Amino acid sequence: LQYACEELQTDQEVLLAASAKTPGALRHASEHARCDHEIVLAVVSQDPESLEFASEDLRNNPDIVFAAARTKAWVLRYSPQLVADSSFMQRLVSRNGRALRYASAHLRADRAIVLAAVADYGLALECASAELRDDVEVVTTAVNASGRALQFASPRLRNNRDVVIAALMEAPTALRFASPQLHEDP
Repeated sequence: LQYACEELQTDQEVLLAASAKTPGALRHASEHARCDHEIVLAVVSQDPESLEFASEDLRNNPDIVFAAARTKAWVLRYSPQLVADSSFMQRLVSRNGRALRYASAHLRADRAIVLAAVADYGLALECASAELRDDVEVVTTAVNASGRALQFASPRLRNNRDVVIAALMEAPTALRFASPQLHEDP
């Protein structure tokens, strides 16, 4: 694609075929193609890494970014405006809880967003605010999704019998994250 004529660098079918074989193929697309909503949406849906090469406007377009980040959360680094958008992040973390890692600090402290993230991916608890890592409902939701999330719970909740039992039901190996006092509890 890099050496193709501009007509081919703008052709949606050619771009889709190229991006299926070569991640980041959008970098060699014409400027027109990198600004075309339909083309970029189609390409990032199959090659999320191509988001980097979309026009600046499209890198901050919620539909485009959602299509890319629903499978590769790390592409959010190309969309600094959207990581602070609560409605966008709420929608995204419910499909890809790993995206919480890239959310702005104030959204990592938003209870509804964190609950949605940990319900999808329990280990997202690691990225939640300290206050929410001490919230019984948030932590229980996280350990129900992944018992290993117990390691990111507050010390108080790692000592909570009900929370630890929920974690053990999902992953017996989570016992290593429980407080020492609960290790001695029959």
